[in-house]
Amino acid sequence: MIFISSLLYSTEYNSITDAELELFELSQVDSTLVIKWETASEINNKYFLLERSSDYPKLGFEIIDTLDGAINSNSTKKYSSIDSAIEFGVTYHYRLSTEALDGTIHNFQNLIVYTPDAKTSVTESYYNNLISYELQENRIVITTPIPIQHQLTLFSIDGKTINPIVNILNDSSYSIDISDLPRGKYILLYNRSLICKFIK
Repeated sequence: MIFISSLLYSTEYNSITDAELELFELSQVDSTLVIKWETASEINNKYFLLERSSDYPKLGFEIIDTLDGAINSNSTKKYSSIDSAIEFGVTYHYRLSTEALDGTIHNFQNLIVYTPDAKTSVTESYYNNLISYELQENRIVITTPIPIQHQLTLFSIDGKTINPIVNILNDSSYSIDISDLPRGKYILLYNRSLICKFIK
């Protein structure tokens, strides 16, 4: 049986930040923006860093708020932050990062895009439009126009690197054999960005 959630990665256990993000949304209250998020579980999560960019992707993100994480939790945790330092007519991108117990920082793939004219927000993911996957009983099938076979990395939850055997199915499809993996929790990354987390 295979399950999915939003694990973030590093090679040391204290650097592994597992924050299952259930909600990441934005709303406007008068001249301020309220950003809310919820987690279903957290592992080694010391801090949340809320970041903002006024010209993404040309400009990078700046940290506008830091909130204490739950460290370890198996229950729903709710967080919120208020951004009142905004200019009217400017589009903003927001993202969340986590800081693990050893100080390592990881970025979630999800972005919130705030467009003042429409007064709405949209959640995006860096590779959502480029990489899709199907988790099957004994393999993961990835469909993408990107030649990714040499930049895929598989990790177990304890940080061990597993060199996956990637089979090319056609010009845009790849298959990773997971039949020989022992039971456990795994993370699949492309170019250090999360594709999926699964439990076998």
